Amino acid sequence: MITKSNIASYEQRGSESIIRYNDDSWLFVSSDSNNGNIGEFRSIRLYRDSSLVALAATYGEGDNRFWSPSGITQPQLATYWNTAVREAERLHKLYLAGQMDEDTWRDFHRDFWDITTQGGFVRKSLEKGELPAFGNAGRQRNSNDNHSAEPYS
Repeated sequence: MITKSNIASYEQRGSESIIRYNDDSWLFVSSDSNNGNIGEFRSIRLYRDSSLVALAATYGEGDNRFWSPSGITQPQLATYWNTAVREAERLHKLYLAGQMDEDTWRDFHRDFWDITTQGGFVRKSLEKGELPAFGNAGRQRNSNDNHSAEPYS
């Protein structure tokens, strides 16, 4: 099971949280952005060895989908996301308890918390394995497909 101790690092760039795990996986949690303000959940992507291995995304009111060409299950993807949420919530609690100053919270943790904790409905659906698959989730990749991406380094 993935735990907080499995998080190697995290950062926030724009409207995206990037979490690197000790198993060399990278989780990207993206939200909509409106004039620099963080909005609602947009997608979550899990990479291993620079390849996209799982994706969950929202395409509007109630249209949430899951895709994995590599056998990653919805509950497994939810485990990575929930681990990041627990870390974000832990940081938020430290701030609320006065154990972190305003500048540190605002400059280093607030956006990570805000982005990572979005999408609760999608996260719960992943835990239960209830998201419908994308229409092409079972198709074979060909040499023209570009499902590989180098995570931020």
